[in-house]
Amino acid sequence: MRTRYIRKAMFFVGLVIAICAIAMPASATTLSYSQSTGFSVAAGTLASDDASTPFNDIKWYQYSSIPLPPTGYYNTIFWGVNNNNGGLKTSDPWGNAQYSALRLLGQAGTVSTGDWTTDGWGDWATITTLYHQNKSISSTFYTLASAIIYSELTIGTAMDANAIPITFNETLNAGTCAGPSGMGTCPDEFTFLALGFAPVTFWMDGYKYEAAFQLAEFDNSQVICDDDGNCSVWTAENETSSMSVQMAIRMVPEPATLALLGIGLLGVGIVSRRRRKG
Repeated sequence: MRTRYIRKAMFFVGLVIAICAIAMPASATTLSYSQSTGFSVAAGTLASDDASTPFNDIKWYQYSSIPLPPTGYYNTIFWGVNNNNGGLKTSDPWGNAQYSALRLLGQAGTVSTGDWTTDGWGDWATITTLYHQNKSISSTFYTLASAIIYSELTIGTAMDANAIPITFNETLNAGTCAGPSGMGTCPDEFTFLALGFAPVTFWMDGYKYEAAFQLAEFDNSQVICDDDGNCSVWTAENETSSMSVQMAIRMVPEPATLALLGIGLLGVGIVSRRRRKG
């Protein structure tokens, strides 16, 4: 009788473990991704420090890259020439000593999840890099004050859209300048809310995933965030600075799967105890 019970229990445990294995693959999964990102140039979303004419001297340009920004958005904005001539331009400002410029380049590639049985995350993958060509701008010129970065992140068959407002402070190398140590004289400053980089969850092929994000790969730049999620990125004057947005993904086991696995482990415990008693 005891042997029959043990056989039934072992069969049940094996069945539960098999169901769990079907519901959630134990090994890492590789997913393709593509980040399409750019600056909004719609009225009221891109502004200079001249409140009377929001586009005064703020220009934009579409640098050839793959993937390109979503339709209606541009990967490069620039300023620094006081000619009241904002708008779309056909010449690339990069390397031109007259202009300060920002460039956003999204990337495409593959990213692997971790092993779900250990609640593991995959490796970090760079999905976007922001570049800043920081030039000394005359105090008589209008400079960038605020912008909105819009991104469409596609992971496999899932897509998440996100807009992050940023403000910008061009220090003009005049007066007393704030900034962290090690960034030189009067670094420029971006500000944004960390909420824009909150994790996202998505479903694909019947499985649930979670993607987390971080800022990394700082070159001539530095980020500081306070306890309320207000973040400042400082970029060195007269340098080309950069920083990247990175993503890591994990597969999230559903409660039903975890419950089945728990029942299976409970069954193993029952069998073990009965064997000891026998």
